[in-house]
Amino acid sequence: MASDAKKMSVTASYSKRALSSSVAGSTLFQSELIYYTAKTQQTKNFVISPISLRSLLTILSIAVIRDPHAEILTVLGMKSTHQGIQEYKGCRNASRDDFTFSLHNSIYLDVRFEIDLTFKTICLEQFQTRPINLTFENREDVVRNVNEWIAEQTEQQIKSRITIDSLDAMQHNLFVNIAHFESKWRKTFPKKFLAKGDFWLTRTEKISIDMMHDFCELQVGDFDDLKVTAMLIPYRNMDVKLLILLPREIDGLVKLEQELKDQRVDLTSLMTMMKAKIVKLGLPRLKLETNLLMNEVLMEVSEVEMRGGD
Repeated sequence: MASDAKKMSVTASYSKRALSSSVAGSTLFQSELIYYTAKTQQTKNFVISPISLRSLLTILSIAVIRDPHAEILTVLGMKSTHQGIQEYKGCRNASRDDFTFSLHNSIYLDVRFEIDLTFKTICLEQFQTRPINLTFENREDVVRNVNEWIAEQTEQQIKSRITIDSLDAMQHNLFVNIAHFESKWRKTFPKKFLAKGDFWLTRTEKISIDMMHDFCELQVGDFDDLKVTAMLIPYRNMDVKLLILLPREIDGLVKLEQELKDQRVDLTSLMTMMKAKIVKLGLPRLKLETNLLMNEVLMEVSEVEMRGGD
């Protein structure tokens, strides 16, 4: 994104207010997830849906008992699996005529493991998914089954697929999570203002890309604690907005990711402290699609949560 942060004078102070245990837990999971995913994708753009992954991990918490069950709920900041089920149902049916948000989960286990009937029933009734037994020795068959499921669930909208290389030779289970969001802007960017613009990769390196430009009224705020300018761009459905955090320094993204984690920032609270302002906006034309292996990231997040945060 390109913009002149110095011309935006609206300011706000981020308040480290006391959060309820459930909101605090969700916020911490979100910030840790973004931070550790960014560490594994340092040279790439990525898109990730914390709330979508929470649904998959809720299913995993149902599949285990005693300490592992409690540990997963702690990582998610949940008091019970019922909370995760209700959260999933609220998001599963979130699509409207003017936007699409869908999430899907699928669980695959090697044929050597029998799937408990009660677990099957919960998965089907609460999460609209059926755990499936596959022969993991035949990795080609596993890849084919998973990719066919991805294509079916997304009506070919998501092109990312798993590959044989993404499966470990000793692997005997696979949990797959899909999140798909699509919508049009409330105010369409004028085609006559589409032009090439600079997009900075580092402090000294930039590329020229297609940029959408417009003068428009947006909710804007400067947050000194985070050294960032924030703005909200509404989609056609006014309940759905894109929150953009623009570091004041060209190479400030890594510092921002660290601050979001350290301060355990509730991003929704930032939106309540922004004010309407006419701005000149430059936004890259973008379509983001990411295929991520989350094992390493989730291990990092869980280790931090078990230590009570760093």
